[in-house]
Amino acid sequence: MLTSVVTGGVYPAFGLIFAKTIQMFSLTDPHERRVQGDLNALYFFIIAIGATVTMGSQVYLFSGAAARLTAKLRSLSFKAILRQDSKPILSLCKCSLTDAPSVEYFDRDEHSVSSLVLPDLEIG
Repeated sequence: MLTSVVTGGVYPAFGLIFAKTIQMFSLTDPHERRVQGDLNALYFFIIAIGATVTMGSQVYLFSGAAARLTAKLRSLSFKAILRQDSKPILSLCKCSLTDAPSVEYFDRDEHSVSSLVLPDLEIG
């Protein structure tokens, strides 16, 4: 949360320092202009370092949260799959053996898929 607040303040801080830098060019004394320019450059550098640290930590924290969420969702979905009622292997085998005559229907040429879909065309 803190990193998001600091990251959100980066661009307004850049805007304030940029306004001070533009205002610095109106100074008539070259020495004072140099001192203010160096000070503003230091502020820009400090803001850039802070932005780098906060944005890096924000990415790190968000990726950690995403990894934990993904692991939790995978675990919950795996548990849900295991809880589902499934038929035993023997009943699956029995069902496929009793369905064999209905599958033989498509083994004959007059009942092939191509003759059922395209009855007017002679194939073969």
